[in-house]
Amino acid sequence: MPTAGWWEALWPDPAGVLAAVGIKHGMDVIDLCSGDGWFTLQIAKIARGVTAIDIDPNLLNVARHRLAENGVTNCDFVASDAHALADLVLAPVDFVFMANAYHGVPDRLRLDRAVRETLKTNGRFAIVNWHQRPSSSISRFESYHAG
Repeated sequence: MPTAGWWEALWPDPAGVLAAVGIKHGMDVIDLCSGDGWFTLQIAKIARGVTAIDIDPNLLNVARHRLAENGVTNCDFVASDAHALADLVLAPVDFVFMANAYHGVPDRLRLDRAVRETLKTNGRFAIVNWHQRPSSSISRFESYHAG
């Protein structure tokens, strides 16, 4: 897992990313493969409730600490494999957000089905991913907007 400084450089405006994908006030959101909570904190500031799910309990502890430092209390933290999502969520949610992890999912169809089972009718699944490219292939516009 890259350092927090790396995520900050890659995604300097996490709230802007969340707005762009359609997360709105009052939604119930899952931050799937939440890692250290870089996006979780901003989701929690918008959402009615957020569930941060990650396979690594140490990263969830970092996220828990990040949110606590900011006085955020509307987040549950669950250490689990993303494929078990449908078994973890008690009620359908408005939005499932996944950043920087989909490229590493070994069985994407299985994950997609689990996500579908957790969403409300008209719920959304947003996948935000970076793509490693040589810096010489990135235009100034892309590098600015991509972080």
